[in-house]
This record gives sequence, structure tokens and C-alpha cells, in this order.
Amino acid sequence: MIALIQQLIRISSTSGNERAIADFVFQKTRQIGAKRLGNNIIWQGDSRPQRPTIALGGHLDTVPFTADKWSITHPLQPLIKGDRLYGRGACDMKSGSGILLDMLLQQDFGERYNLRFFWYEKEELGVPNGVTTLIKEGFFEGVDLCIIPEPTEGLVVNGVFGNLDARVTAYGKSVHSAYPLLGDNAIYRLIPVIEKIRDYHCTEVEGVREALSANTIRGGKAINVVPDHVELELDYRFHPEKSEGEVLDLLQSLEDDHITTEVIGLFPGVFHPVEKHPLIQRLAKLAGGNKVVPFWSDIGQLGAHGITAINFGPGSIRQAHTIDEFVKLEQIQTVREVLHQFLNEVI
Repeated sequence: MIALIQQLIRISSTSGNERAIADFVFQKTRQIGAKRLGNNIIWQGDSRPQRPTIALGGHLDTVPFTADKWSITHPLQPLIKGDRLYGRGACDMKSGSGILLDMLLQQDFGERYNLRFFWYEKEELGVPNGVTTLIKEGFFEGVDLCIIPEPTEGLVVNGVFGNLDARVTAYGKSVHSAYPLLGDNAIYRLIPVIEKIRDYHCTEVEGVREALSANTIRGGKAINVVPDHVELELDYRFHPEKSEGEVLDLLQSLEDDHITTEVIGLFPGVFHPVEKHPLIQRLAKLAGGNKVVPFWSDIGQLGAHGITAINFGPGSIRQAHTIDEFVKLEQIQTVREVLHQFLNEVI
């Protein structure tokens, strides 16, 4: 299995350039019935009445890299050093995708569930991506639980926060800075907006707090000109049970005659109470626990379409996208063993 993960790491697959890695996965799985939809690979086993259907899938793409900034190894040359496997995607998420590929190739599952496996493209670009394509194709119809092995440190993630990225634009009137009272400084127009963002009451779910922050400001023409146009970009990680309407209401509350807002990206969150989902409860028990996280993943997209999905995989999100990215070998083995137990448990 580790050798297979290393093979995946060696294939460059930054988002939008997944053809080579999709070729590799398809070549490995086509003889056992896999199908290809663009750079998405799917496999479906027999459908047996009265048995739950489980889908397991991971993305094939990674974020870009600058090789000369890595000090441990080249990003595409996987290296095992101590208890760690280094390489681009080692954590996010070629280890998780490799676990699933190895399980399918080994047919390492019993007959407790109807099973579907998938590998998909463009996850790091947000929505739409390969999951969007598979939803449209009906791949998830009848699925009782979808498991995506994003890096969760070996715990079940039963909820992810939604994510709003937005632009706030303030308009004023330019004048020479020697006569500022004759103009209307757009920067000053943003002050009440920034205060609202700073003072916003963030709520919690399972001890995880929302996060709203102003993260970029651009504007102004010259040091001696009062600016007539300034843009602020904000990021809001919101409670998974908040509706799109509630989030947009918050954004619109920042507007006035001199302020406009624009959505850059809006991705839904999801929260599945463990006690209401026996399959999640059983997997969480095997894994040793569950948690809600303040960042987004495709289980939010799936949840918005009525598909129950969780994340469960090796690695820490703190290592995702980093220079000298790594995953601990022990976590790879543990996640594989838990999935083995979950799928092979005797009825």
C-alpha cells in the first residue's frame, strides 16, 4: 500500500492537470470494472437488497508547488524518513486516495455493504469539481454514507463549516490630499464595515467557533490623492446549519449608499449528529472519536444534495498545502485498519 501511495505522489497532478494520474488509476482498475468520466474514475460493486450502500472516494489533485523551496525532498520524489512520508499530496490527499485504491485492488471488503469507489478531479479549485460531476451523473443515488479520506488525524469528521468569500467595495470622491474635506475618502467609508466584522458575534457548534475576518484591502491611487474606490475581502467560516439566506443577509447588512458587496464563493457546510446516524456512529467508535472542523470540504457539497458524507483519513490539515508536506505512516496504517474493520464486520 505504501508503495502504491508513493506511485501516486510521483505523478504530478496539480488541479486541472489530473489526466496522467487518472490514467494511472483507470489502468489499475479497468480490468475489475471501473469506468471513466473525464478525469473521474468510478467503480460499483453488486447491489444487494436490504444492505446499506457505502461510497468511498478521494480527490486526485494537489495544490501547486515550488520545488526549490522544499528542503527534505523534491515534491514528486516521495521520501520515507523516520515515521513520515514526504511529498506533495502525501497528506492531502494521495495517502487517503491510495488507501482506497489498494482496498479496491485487494478486494479488501466483505459483503455487509453495497460498495462504490471513486476518485475525482479539481477538488482544490472548489466547486464545481469532480464530485459535482458525479452528483449530476447520479453516482450517489441510493448511497447511505459517503466516506472521503481528507486529512483528519484518523478521527471521523461529521461536520464542516460553510465558507463565504466576499468582496466589499467602498466608493467616495477623489480630491487633492491638501483639501481632503472637499472629497469623500473611501477608506473612511470602510471603517464601520471593519468594525462590524471585528465585533460580529460568532456562534459555536460542538466547541468549534465561527470565524469572520477582513483579510485584504486594496485601493488608492497615490499618496497625495484622497481615494474614491477601496476594496476589502472577507472570509467567513460559518455554522454548518446556517442557511445561505442567513449568510447573504449578513453580507447585505454591510451595504449602504456608498458600500456594495459581492460574493466571490459560497460553499455550504454540513453537520451530521453522530447519534442520529448509526453508520457514522459505528465508524466513529472504531476510529476512536469524531469532531467538527471549521474548514470546508466536499462533504458540504454532498450534504447540500441530501447525501450523508463524512471525512476520515490520515494526516493533519496543518500539513496540507505546506512546503515539505508529510503524513505519518502510522496514521496511514491505522486508517486502513479501521476501514477494513468497518467494511468487513460480519453481519
